Amino acid sequence: MAQLFLSFFSYIHQIVINFYDHHESQVKKFSFVVGFIPCIMVGVFCYTPFGAFFLEYVIGINGRLLLASLQVLKVFMLMALLFPFIDYFNGLLMVYKKTKVTIYSQSAHLFFTILVLVIGIKFAAQWNGIIGALGSSVGFLAELVVLIGFVHSFERKRGKPSTHLLKNLKSQKGIGH
Repeated sequence: MAQLFLSFFSYIHQIVINFYDHHESQVKKFSFVVGFIPCIMVGVFCYTPFGAFFLEYVIGINGRLLLASLQVLKVFMLMALLFPFIDYFNGLLMVYKKTKVTIYSQSAHLFFTILVLVIGIKFAAQWNGIIGALGSSVGFLAELVVLIGFVHSFERKRGKPSTHLLKNLKSQKGIGH
């Protein structure tokens, strides 16, 4: 279900590729605002009766599996929050022709996913599917941190201001000054 919600937002990199050079500010604003929508959608699905209704009557899940599925989806909210921003930074890598960096970001993703899985299985095996959701979400967080680091480094070398979305939005609107 989380992937279904994310699939609608998996083309932010295309917006970056096509419009970043001429409309950098608008692309940043758009990406920042749209980036929160998947997390909100998963949250509404998990925390309202609609999610349980959909899983039970459309998908056919009930009982303990229904409750476990909703618990796992709640953890996947972190992934839903991070993924659009990962896609944004991957788009910047494509614009800067630095896609080889993805080997590092995806390696960090894999490493931290496995690390969380091993620790989770060792110390909290009763969490079941939550361990996988947490591992994957932490992996996405690691991937995003690596991407931000590389893109920031590339932009500093090019003499560009930081790509930190929130920082740029604050400076453009005078927020936080």
